[in-house]
Amino acid sequence: MQYVTRQMKIGKTQQLDFLTRQAGEVYSKAVVSFWRIHRRRDHWLSSNSMQRLIRNNHLHSQTVQRIIQSFYEALKS
Repeated sequence: MQYVTRQMKIGKTQQLDFLTRQAGEVYSKAVVSFWRIHRRRDHWLSSNSMQRLIRNNHLHSQTVQRIIQSFYEALKS
């Protein structure tokens, strides 16, 4: 089976800007929460624990999970 990937130029919209900002806030919360907990409690928070800690009402839960996973991938590298 062959997959075809296509790219589309969507253009700039208010909705995309809003969702991008929300994703950035989730990533920033993950970074700040992780290091704050590590500094104060000397505890290395797992990805699953972080996913339970951070919520966002504007993004799908799987999107939030993937953003947090990307933070942990960056942390490993």
